Amino acid sequence: MKTLFFIIDKAMHGNVCAQEFFDIALMAAAFDQKVVLLFEADGVNALVKNQQPEALQLKNITPILNALEIYDIKEVLVEKE
Repeated sequence: MKTLFFIIDKAMHGNVCAQEFFDIALMAAAFDQKVVLLFEADGVNALVKNQQPEALQLKNITPILNALEIYDIKEVLVEKE
């Protein structure tokens, strides 16, 4: 089994790459690849609760973050500072 290490260092709300990024990560996990996510820099903001991206006409990625466990993505690392 391969391990795919994804580094999220850009704001998730505000660009179309967020949905595509998670599509790739979830697809890899669905095919039994080990997926590790690292949130750093502006990417950490994706983990802030109670965001309202719909107000900016952006897709809410919170349901995708909640689905990580279903896809057996257990390693989620977050930059401390």
